[in-house]
Amino acid sequence: IGWSIYEDITGIARFFFLVFYAFFGTGNIASLNSFDPSSIRCFLSVFSPFLMGGLLFIKILIPILTTGILFSYIVKLRSMNMKLVTSLLQVFTDFLSLQFFHLVRDSGSWLDIGTSLSHFIIVEGTSGFLLLLLSLSNVLISAGVKQKMSFD
Repeated sequence: IGWSIYEDITGIARFFFLVFYAFFGTGNIASLNSFDPSSIRCFLSVFSPFLMGGLLFIKILIPILTTGILFSYIVKLRSMNMKLVTSLLQVFTDFLSLQFFHLVRDSGSWLDIGTSLSHFIIVEGTSGFLLLLLSLSNVLISAGVKQKMSFD
């Protein structure tokens, strides 16, 4: 039993790392103004800021949602307790938010203060976002399983 719990915890830690990697790997999230819309211009013939913003949002959401769906599928295959998974994810995000809370600066340049605050706010929002991501991916997986069963 001890080895199974160890494997579950390392799997949850890997998911936590991959979600952060998918989130920060798409660009500088701390400021949406820093996104370069040149990666989206090939899809649009006319300048449309709302459509470009939606495409940027999809660009950010695709790797995160893919990671969440794969993790939820692994949780279902291994018959892990979803309450245990969400509780451990909450513990990981709480430890990370404490770390970033102690890194918040109130002196120095405005850039340093703003960067430290934005990192803390992003980590604080991560706990709610991960719960939403797991719920959405569970819904998508259960809908996919029901649809597959109806074709048989």
